[in-house]
Amino acid sequence: MEKIDKVVLYVEETDIDSKDEWVSIQDNGDLRLDVNDCGQTPLKYWGDIDYEYWLNVDKDWKDTVLLLLIKEKFKRFSDLANWLEENKIPNTFGSWI
Repeated sequence: MEKIDKVVLYVEETDIDSKDEWVSIQDNGDLRLDVNDCGQTPLKYWGDIDYEYWLNVDKDWKDTVLLLLIKEKFKRFSDLANWLEENKIPNTFGSWI
């Protein structure tokens, strides 16, 4: 797998609107969640067909987000190890006896 800095979370298109949501790592290291709403609904509520908004997590808190998400998704060592392998994310195994 190649290293990534952006993933698309959600895409929806209707006859009158579209919505895109993605999360990315900014050049300064911050974590950012972006949403772009386009169409008749934003026009009705905000007077423009394009409404963009975002949530920014400072790079100093990015590791906290990562660790809490890992805690929510994985219950055991093997869960995370298998996920890393399935997604072809380089890692090294270590042990001590």
